[in-house]
Amino acid sequence: MPVAARFFKSLFLLLLLNAVIKPVWIFFIDRKVQLLTGEAYGSYFSLLHLTLIPAVIADAGILAFYTRAVAADPLHAPLRFRYFFRVKLLLSVLYLLTTLLLALILFNGQTGFILSLALLQVAGSFYLFFRSHISALQLFKADAFFSVADKTLVILVAGSIIYLPGLPVVINTELFVFIQMGAFVLASIAALFFLAPHLNIKTGSLTRYPGFRKELKGALPYALVVLLMTILYRLDAFLLYQFHADGKTEASKYAGGFRLLDALNMTGFLVASFLLPLLSRGINQQNRLNVVKHCTGLLLTFSSVVAGFCWFNKEWVCNLLYGSFYPDGERVVAASVLAIAGCSLVHIYGTVLTAAGEVKLLATCAGVFAALNITANFFVIPYYGAFGVAIIAASGQLLFGIALILICYYKKMSVPEKNYWLAAIMVPLSVFLFFLFFHEIRVPLQIIAAVMVAVTVAFGLRVINFKMIKGMLFPAKNN
Repeated sequence: MPVAARFFKSLFLLLLLNAVIKPVWIFFIDRKVQLLTGEAYGSYFSLLHLTLIPAVIADAGILAFYTRAVAADPLHAPLRFRYFFRVKLLLSVLYLLTTLLLALILFNGQTGFILSLALLQVAGSFYLFFRSHISALQLFKADAFFSVADKTLVILVAGSIIYLPGLPVVINTELFVFIQMGAFVLASIAALFFLAPHLNIKTGSLTRYPGFRKELKGALPYALVVLLMTILYRLDAFLLYQFHADGKTEASKYAGGFRLLDALNMTGFLVASFLLPLLSRGINQQNRLNVVKHCTGLLLTFSSVVAGFCWFNKEWVCNLLYGSFYPDGERVVAASVLAIAGCSLVHIYGTVLTAAGEVKLLATCAGVFAALNITANFFVIPYYGAFGVAIIAASGQLLFGIALILICYYKKMSVPEKNYWLAAIMVPLSVFLFFLFFHEIRVPLQIIAAVMVAVTVAFGLRVINFKMIKGMLFPAKNN
């Protein structure tokens, strides 16, 4: 089966599995924990985002660099795995010590909880490392199942505690952290068992491959990208918690909108995780362009519908998810979801740059927007709180995505032609016009009609096409 066809078949399976599992995790587990724990969840949410910033130490850019390297050179994949696994162990210890030091200096009374969050990051980092090896070997179908394994375990354990009244256990944020940590550990063990046949090394020691040490130095620019992207996407929650007069309440309110964005953004993240090893493997220019174009069309159509719906039905969405838990939280939820369009562009064209090895350009661009984001938040947070943070995040992600597209054009990479973008802009425009004039009709009909409008415009203007859909559903018949 051709690689591109196998990619779309597995991508379809990946999105299908995540469409079933992730909403349950987000809205029936994570959301329920917030409703049950109240302001304690605001502290958990903010401190969790804080531990993500130094978590770059545990990753050091290895994940993106490693995926690209293994996909390009599968012959040395087993040896590379052993070497980078040892490196990650050392870096994880360094990360834990750094986080412990920060906790003792800044949050002495919450040291234990922050350390447990750091251990959660380490467990998640190793699981992503194992999954990156699976996807880099282009075992896309297996990676699709592993993409939901950890959350499935959390749903089974935490869901039993929350929804089975006979159990003598009460959920709180501390227990929630340890349940997630245990799920990562068990899923990692399963991933290692799956990888075992692919890691059967019968050759000599790692010292025969000194080039790996040079590779580790080459991963440093990737580490910078990870750090800057994390700051851009995660630091605002901690800044809100620290610098607003009612930081806990505003952070909790922002968590409600960010949760929905995070759930929707998972689609773009999963597409990018499949896209990186495919582009890094070195497929021909036309196939590369087709894959990038098709992924862009799908994510643009998806993000247009969900962003438009949430903005024009903000009260309905907020009441459905949180009831009266968030006074005046509707606009925060709606503004947060607007970032989905920019995030989708960043996922795709950040991946294009990463696969091409243009990491310094990506880091420079991420650094500029991270600095702008932090500066704007310092001015906005005291006056506009969570809503201001959400607006800055949405506008910043969109401008960041556009900047990455322009950089790809400048570097003559696999980017759709200008006529494609003129057609593509009509998809969100038509969807938002539809919601503007018809948002008063019943919600189920509104969703169906909006999807029909988006798909009709996208197909009519060839932003997506039947050939792509056939490639996803009937890959054996397509090249």
